Amino acid sequence: MPVDINYDNSARFASYYYQIKEVLSFNPSTVLEIGIGNNVVSSYLERCKIDVTTMDIDVSKEPDIVGDIRNLQKHLKEKYDVILCAEVLEHIPFDDFKKIISILPKYINKGAVITIPQAGLRFTIIFDFPLFHFKTLCVRLPIFYKKAKEHYWEINYRKSYSLKSIRKIMKDVFLIEKEYSIPANPYHRMFVLYKKSENLPLRERTSFLQNQIHSNRYYPNHSHQENYEQYQQGHKLCM
Repeated sequence: MPVDINYDNSARFASYYYQIKEVLSFNPSTVLEIGIGNNVVSSYLERCKIDVTTMDIDVSKEPDIVGDIRNLQKHLKEKYDVILCAEVLEHIPFDDFKKIISILPKYINKGAVITIPQAGLRFTIIFDFPLFHFKTLCVRLPIFYKKAKEHYWEINYRKSYSLKSIRKIMKDVFLIEKEYSIPANPYHRMFVLYKKSENLPLRERTSFLQNQIHSNRYYPNHSHQENYEQYQQGHKLCM
């Protein structure tokens, strides 16, 4: 697949990093990535010994499944521990987005990782404290609410696409464990979702993951359980 360094800029690599980190937090055995981009994320997950299936509408990208996300029932025959769908849903009409979110749980064992662009002008301030590692502050300016030309919609582009509306659609079928603007790329908003049917210790797990996401002490070669046991044993992770 051709490499475009102008497309894969530092902000986009920040998104790749957080996509990978959130997928790994589920300790999955199987992952379906819908919209494979240039295979950066899927390649890394495969190196982590995860069985990754890719799906894309573009046959030139050589995905495992060639198909439109709006026809999941036609293309998917099994469930996956995690479905990753990053910067895809804005490329379809908003009404179709709502339908897709409603049927995703049928093909998920654990949860989903979704990113969606946010309309508007933002900037990020990053602080580096010796004892607390990196902390970020994302500031949104209430002007310049424009969307990319190739997108049908973006979060907050119109009232009907407000962040509150997006949350409501997701909460109808998922538990939103985490949601945040991606540091170093606040144009992308991250949603970490669990199936409502999953009986999970969310409060304890969320506390761990919130520490983990901002820490340089997460070990990608270890399982999530191994990292979690370190946390329980008193291994201090920075907020």
